[in-house]
Amino acid sequence: MLKVYADYDAIAKAGKLNELTIPELVKFLNEQKTVLTAEQSQNVTTTLNKAVENSNKAACDNKCAEFCAMERSEMWRSYAPNPYYMGIKITTDPKSGALSTQDAKMLIKFKALEKYYQTLNAVETNDKGEPMPNKSVTLCRDGHYEKLVMLFNGMLSEETASELGADKLTRSTKVEETLKDMGLDCFIGPVNKGKRLAQLQAIWNAMLPEELAAACTALSCDIKYLKIAANRAKHGSVKGLGDKAMIDEIVVTISKGLSFDGKARSSKYDFASKSKFFFSKAEQ
Repeated sequence: MLKVYADYDAIAKAGKLNELTIPELVKFLNEQKTVLTAEQSQNVTTTLNKAVENSNKAACDNKCAEFCAMERSEMWRSYAPNPYYMGIKITTDPKSGALSTQDAKMLIKFKALEKYYQTLNAVETNDKGEPMPNKSVTLCRDGHYEKLVMLFNGMLSEETASELGADKLTRSTKVEETLKDMGLDCFIGPVNKGKRLAQLQAIWNAMLPEELAAACTALSCDIKYLKIAANRAKHGSVKGLGDKAMIDEIVVTISKGLSFDGKARSSKYDFASKSKFFFSKAEQ
C-alpha cells in the first residue's frame, strides 16, 4: 500500500493522486484540509468521488453477475427480496467536518440488472468496441412487461389526477396501439378493484417464470402499496412515478408475493411516521 505523501504538491508531482486508495484519500483530506487551497481540495475530492464511483460500480457489476448466473427462478427468489449490493459511501461528521468511509446497502434497479444481462448477451459493439446491450433478450418471461407496467402506472396517474380534480392528462398516441397489441380486457374500459388486481397479475405473469407466477397471486394490499408508491406530493404539487421506477416498486410486491400469502402478506408492508403522535423506537 502506498504511504500518504506529506503534501499535495508531492502527490501531484509524482503523479500518484489516482493511485491512492479510498482510505488514503480520506486520510489525506482530513490531515491536510487546513493547508490545501480550494482548488487542491477540490481536485482530491474529485479523485475520491471517482474512486468511490468506480468501487461501487465494480461491486454492483459483481452482484449483477451473480444474479445473472443463476437459474431464472432462483434469480427471482434471490433478487426480489434483496435487490442490493454492498457499496461504500463517504460521510462527513457534522461537528468536526472530518470525512470517513461507511459500508452502504445500495439498490440494484431492475433495469440496471437487465441491462447487465443484455450486455452479457451482446451481439454488437459500439464505435469504441464495447458490447452493446442486446434488447432482444430479457430477464422476464415476456419482454412486453414494460408496456404493461406503462399502462398500469399511467392508469394509476389518471385515477390520482381525477381524484384531485386536476387537469385531465392527455394519453400518448402509443397507448391505444399498446392496448390493442396487449389484448387484455383488464386494461380496457373503466378500471375497478378487480381489473386493477388483474392488471398487476398480468404484470407478474409477464415478469416471473411460469412456475413462480402460477403460485403467486396479487392481493389488494399489493395494489394499496403501489397506489401510495406511485406518487410524491410536496408543496401543493403531486408527481407521478416514472415507469422505470414503478418497475422497482412492482419488484417489491413480487418479493412479498413470493414469500407470503393471504393476511400474512398485508402485515409485511412497513409503515413509519415522523409524527409526535406516536412513540419513537427509542421510547418503546
